[in-house]
Amino acid sequence: MANVIAEIGINFGGNIDTAKDLILQASRAGCWGVKFQYRNTETFYFEDNEIGDAIVKSEIQKNNLTFNQISNLQKYTNSLGLEFGMSFFREEDLGFYLSHISGPDFYKVPSAECMNAILVDAILQQNKTLLVSTGGHRLEEVINQYSNEKYKHIIILHCIANYPADLGIQNLSKIKKIAETHQPGYSSHDVDYEVCIAAISMGAKWIERHLTNNKDGIGLDDSSSSTEDEIKSICKFAKLAEEIIGAPHSLPNQGEILNMQNLGTGLYLKRNLDAGKILSLEDCVIASPRKGLSVGEFEKSFKGKKLKRDLYAGSPITEMSFKVPIKALSTEQLAKAKQKKITIPVRIHDLEIMRKNIGTGSYEFHLSYEEVLSDDIDRVEEICMAEENYSIHLPDYIPGNRIFDPLSNDGQTNQLSRKVLQRTERISDRLEQLTGSRVPIVGSFSQRNTMQHDEFFERLVSEIIISSKQLIYPQWLPVNAWYFGGTVKLDVFNNEKYIQMIEKHSIKICLDLCHVILSANSHGANYKDWVARLMPYTEHLHLADAVGENGEGLPLGTGLPLDYMDILENKYMKVIEVWQGHFDEGYKFKQAVKYLLNVEKLND
Repeated sequence: MANVIAEIGINFGGNIDTAKDLILQASRAGCWGVKFQYRNTETFYFEDNEIGDAIVKSEIQKNNLTFNQISNLQKYTNSLGLEFGMSFFREEDLGFYLSHISGPDFYKVPSAECMNAILVDAILQQNKTLLVSTGGHRLEEVINQYSNEKYKHIIILHCIANYPADLGIQNLSKIKKIAETHQPGYSSHDVDYEVCIAAISMGAKWIERHLTNNKDGIGLDDSSSSTEDEIKSICKFAKLAEEIIGAPHSLPNQGEILNMQNLGTGLYLKRNLDAGKILSLEDCVIASPRKGLSVGEFEKSFKGKKLKRDLYAGSPITEMSFKVPIKALSTEQLAKAKQKKITIPVRIHDLEIMRKNIGTGSYEFHLSYEEVLSDDIDRVEEICMAEENYSIHLPDYIPGNRIFDPLSNDGQTNQLSRKVLQRTERISDRLEQLTGSRVPIVGSFSQRNTMQHDEFFERLVSEIIISSKQLIYPQWLPVNAWYFGGTVKLDVFNNEKYIQMIEKHSIKICLDLCHVILSANSHGANYKDWVARLMPYTEHLHLADAVGENGEGLPLGTGLPLDYMDILENKYMKVIEVWQGHFDEGYKFKQAVKYLLNVEKLND
């Protein structure tokens, strides 16, 4: 993450209301802080005979602030959650300032005074964050000047001291040089604000950019400044800098894996093959979707290797084809899994396979809208058994590449979504008649549209949850959701506000533990605290591990720690949501069941 500072110094024309408006804009844009400039104008200029000096002096005097005005602006800045900073040019101005008013939250030494060690030493006595710009100076001299141990916490900002700086003269590689000895940043006077984003990609941890209401204005800094929208773009990239830069050895994310499955080709067997056979490409058909190995993966890592399990015609060739199968669950293990309602996600076409290979007796149907809206939905009742437990996950999509949204303002989206919901309710009701047990419906109600949060929540409760005869549980969501092979930012059922509304209205939810971790991490919260607060309102569970803000669906026991023993004591269905767990006839699902039963065994 990089911190963005909006420089307002001489961009407010001496109008306090304009200054406050710019501070508010900085807050809305997501800045870390704002900064002004201070000079004792009574003593600062010795002479101003040169034309350039007179112009600058006139502009500074026009934007000069009284101590009372500074105090007012600092309080307003802090009330918005921003840090208030000030640039100083002389030690005597610093002393004069501090003798009349409390110090700012952070300090800046501008490029013109970069080598002013007397000023820097005086500011360091204040024990506050200090930034120093390097414009107009050789970087080697600056680093050498501040190589002493006492200067190690100074933030050094690479800067080109042209106003504005045309594209092509930025020399951003100096940011990496600064990073060898100090925390690096970039002070921008560029015509093109996008240079700040490039600076972030070079490792800048601080960005200083002038903020204005009018880039074509008559102020000296207006042409090298940004509007609120541009600052907002800089802040967006700054906030996610570490994630954007990432690591060179990072693995493909889940969205990429899904896209490789949907868009790529894989190997499928032409005929039955027994364990021990050496597989060749002649035994396979290359076709989409890629449910297992691609041609390239097979050629690189598995060519010439023997199969470790019997495979049937039409089976996808996967990595597990070359590994010894996991031992089947024992009768005792299956009984324990059924008692704990450990649940396996299934599609209509693979319920019988999962029942045969894992058979926990609890299953959650993950339905597509094509299935729900077609006659295939009637097959669900035919393949289910009275002694088993069932739940249903609503489709995430509806026809037309749209996200399921029964509260949509768009008539067609609303109508189609409600039709999907009604048909799902119908099959839930039939399964309840078959089994004599409740069959809950889980949904990702992720689209708030233009509604305020309270209105969205209340409409969802009144129009969908309470009005239905079936049990409908909104699912806890991540901030970064995988939709259509990419990520979509969500702001419902994934933050503190929704925890409070759930607590206030006592509605019941599906607690997706993976999503709790991801969403808490996105908001800088403690995921264990969120789990503890949400568990009393949980009547359905989705289980998978997670790391960071995007690493979802990990095998149990491989992500951030969770108390699965405590979770197993919950009396409701616990659906294993490990990513691509249904591949290889449920290989990863079986691993997860064994993991949970081992947790149970260790605590017997």
